[in-house]
Amino acid sequence: MLFRSGEVPIEETEEIIVVDKKLSGTKILLVEDNDFNKVVAVETLKDLIDNPFIVVAVNGKNALEEIEKNVFDVVLMDIQMPEMDGYETTRRIRALNNKTKACIRICAMTANVTKEEIEGCATAGMNDFMIKPFTPEMLKEKILGNIYPEKK
Repeated sequence: MLFRSGEVPIEETEEIIVVDKKLSGTKILLVEDNDFNKVVAVETLKDLIDNPFIVVAVNGKNALEEIEKNVFDVVLMDIQMPEMDGYETTRRIRALNNKTKACIRICAMTANVTKEEIEGCATAGMNDFMIKPFTPEMLKEKILGNIYPEKK
């Protein structure tokens, strides 16, 4: 059995999430069409990051509109979405005239972890990928690794 401050016992399977101060104020574009996945991702990000700036786009077209309006530190990109999938959205981001926005770090979020899927992410121009469902620790590692890629 584990204990938190005040000697309150918790189950050993309960994960203790530690806010990483380096991520304070991180600007994240979450591109996700599934309502449940959106809620889980946003709540997890709020638990992991002090004062995050999170914008949710429901498809690739919406993501491109948000990138035009804002500057983000990282994009968490679902692969399979209506209107425009994650691959096409990433290719269009990489083709933007604004080089800062075109070079934004993009981490794919996918439940399909096949060799073809991983290669497709890289070919489209994504920097990284993350398996869904993800753990809070995995999400934190991916965000840190993409914001500070030199420390990977």
